[in-house]
Amino acid sequence: MDIPEDLLREAREQSGASTNRKAVVIALTEYVRRKKLKDATALLGTFSGLPNADEIRRQRQKRQW
Repeated sequence: MDIPEDLLREAREQSGASTNRKAVVIALTEYVRRKKLKDATALLGTFSGLPNADEIRRQRQKRQW
């Protein structure tokens, strides 16, 4: 693999990895984790019909004596 030295060095420094291999493994693991999280949240979609923050505040104000 031909990874730019400056990028590899920064990845090593930012991750605290002691070797280039560890830095790459950490970076790839984090990339895959974030991608899975993004994909999972996309599956959730939106929840129509739920009140937004303003509607909740108005409801709370109505309940105050």
